[in-house]
Amino acid sequence: MKESRSITLIMSLLLLIPMTKAQDLTPGNKVWYSNYTYVRLNSRFYLDNFLVASFDLNEGHPFGFVQTDLGLNYRLSKKVHFLVAYSNTQMRYFDSYEYRYDRESNWWDKFTVHRIGVGGQYRLKLSPKWRFNQKLVAQYYTPQLEKFRFRGVYSGKLSFRHRKAPLQMTPYVQYFLYYYAGGKELEIPQVEETFSEFEEEQFTEPPNGLHRYRLRAGLRFKPIPSYKPLSMVFYYAAQREFNLDGFGSALNIPVEGRSRPLLPFNNFNIIGAQLNLIFN
Repeated sequence: MKESRSITLIMSLLLLIPMTKAQDLTPGNKVWYSNYTYVRLNSRFYLDNFLVASFDLNEGHPFGFVQTDLGLNYRLSKKVHFLVAYSNTQMRYFDSYEYRYDRESNWWDKFTVHRIGVGGQYRLKLSPKWRFNQKLVAQYYTPQLEKFRFRGVYSGKLSFRHRKAPLQMTPYVQYFLYYYAGGKELEIPQVEETFSEFEEEQFTEPPNGLHRYRLRAGLRFKPIPSYKPLSMVFYYAAQREFNLDGFGSALNIPVEGRSRPLLPFNNFNIIGAQLNLIFN
C-alpha cells in the first residue's frame, strides 16, 4: 500500500511538470477533461492534485487552457479540513495580452497565470444517504488580471449516495459564488469626433464585488467496483457573470461608439468528464 501511494504521488508531481509547459475564457460551449488524485500522507495530512484541460467547441480555437492545482490539506476532524494550494494555468495567448498585462508569450506560446489559495472545508452528513459539503477559498493571482487580483470562492455540494445503486452511482448538484477584488482601472475609450485634447481621460473603477456564479450537475460512479481507488464523473455546468446594483463596481460597461463593452461578461457552458484516483 505504501509503495502504491508513493508511485501515485510521483505520477501526480510528474503530471505537474508538462503543465507548466500549457482570466477570461472565450464564450460558448466547452469540453473539460480532468483528473483528480488524492493521496493520504498520514491521519492528518493529504495531498491532492486537480488537472484540467479545456477545449472550445467553436471552430478555429479548440484549445482553451490547461491548469493544475496542487494542494496540501490538513484534516482537523471528519467535518473540518483546511488547505493551501498552488495553481499554474497555461492559456491560449492573444497579442493584446502584451499591452493588457505587460507579458509576452512563454516558451510554449502560452500565457501563464499563477495562483495561491488558502481555505477551509466543512463536510456535513445530513443522513445516511445525503451529504452536503461547503468550501470557502481565498485566492491571489499573478499577474494582476483586469477583473481581479484577489478572488473569494464559496461552493456547496449536495450529493446522494445509495449503497445498492449500480456501479455505486452518486448524483450531485454543486454551486459556486465568486467575489472579485483588486482588479485594474481601465481607460474608457473616447469617440474621436467628440474627444477634445483638453478633456480628461476617464477610467473605470476596479470591479470589486460579487460577479460570478457557476452551477454544476453530475454523476459519479465506479466503472470497476472491485478497484476502490478509481471512479469517474460526468457533469454539465453553466457559468454566468453579473452585476449587483449597489454591491461593488460594474462589469460589462457600455462604451459610446463601440459594440464591445469594457470587461464583458464571461459566460459559457461546460460538458465535463473526470477520472478520480483516491488513495486513502
